[in-house]
Amino acid sequence: MEVLCRHRTIEEMIIRGFLLSLITLPVIYACDYKLSHEKPREMEQEARLDSIPAVSPVRETLPVSSFGDAADDPAIWHTALGNTLILGTDKKSGLNVYNMTGDLRQFLAIGRVNNVDIAGSLAVATNRTTRTLDVLKLAKNEEVSKVASYPLPFADPYGVCAFRRGGLVHVFAGDKNGRLQYRALSEEGVLVDEREEDVWKFESQTEGCVISPTRRLLFVGEEEKGIHVFDINGPNLAHLKLLAHESLNFDIEGLTIYDRDQSEFLVASSQGDSTFVLFELPTLRYRLKFAIQSSKDGAIDGVTDTDGLAASGRNIPGFPLGLLVVQDGFNTRPKENQNFKVIDWRDIDDLLVSEQ
Repeated sequence: MEVLCRHRTIEEMIIRGFLLSLITLPVIYACDYKLSHEKPREMEQEARLDSIPAVSPVRETLPVSSFGDAADDPAIWHTALGNTLILGTDKKSGLNVYNMTGDLRQFLAIGRVNNVDIAGSLAVATNRTTRTLDVLKLAKNEEVSKVASYPLPFADPYGVCAFRRGGLVHVFAGDKNGRLQYRALSEEGVLVDEREEDVWKFESQTEGCVISPTRRLLFVGEEEKGIHVFDINGPNLAHLKLLAHESLNFDIEGLTIYDRDQSEFLVASSQGDSTFVLFELPTLRYRLKFAIQSSKDGAIDGVTDTDGLAASGRNIPGFPLGLLVVQDGFNTRPKENQNFKVIDWRDIDDLLVSEQ
């Protein structure tokens, strides 16, 4: 009887070991698969650089605190004290405020903030947790705080862009279903104009949008189609054209405008091939397609799968021609959560000169 029980115990141990291997092998395989495919992604990006002009980041921010696809959209805020801040959304938890060394100055746990833009003394952001347009201001001590929140009729708010004109901050916000709404705020962040009806309805999802105040042009990226160009007259839009240049590889994600010395460039994130495309304004003439590769010393990795981006032509310390800030979908050196990379515009300007 004792021998029989011992045999049963041994058989049970063998069966349990076999069942455990069936459970753990798929997990181990999945982990190995993921690790083995992260390196090829980086190698593919490096291979593409053989045929595409490239620049390298000179700085990067600390990673966002959330795991996975979390960092999304940056904005550049030049303060009254002469400093420059980088706002960066963490679409799983809130809004990060970085200084120009990439260190985190402040975190606002205000919800799943997707996109952010700055106009005048205000920042505006789409909040997917509260389904609102959040309004933020900068205090004298350069602390950012939320001062107002206004409902949006969206189940899932996405893109937002704003500009200041006539003493008002004009805001356009979109959602995953192609709807576009308009709001007008006072420079203190008070809502002064709210339209119940959509000012435009696209056929599919949009996200990135940007406004040229000097030319009264609104650009909206419809991810799978191209960049829509509108003439702006308050809340009224006149559709001028759809820019679907061959250099754009869908999805079209972030849009921004670089403005310096009467020269303006529309910059688009071509997420399909992890590149960036420049069009000259107001003609929309194609000028450049480039990638962002690892820094020469290898300390900062290149950029892939970018969502949002922001540009400034302001002369600031270390960046006499301004800068470009982009979200990085895979922060690999070292492997950490997503973050934002900083590009010196002088490097982009060198490419523009060489491509002429």
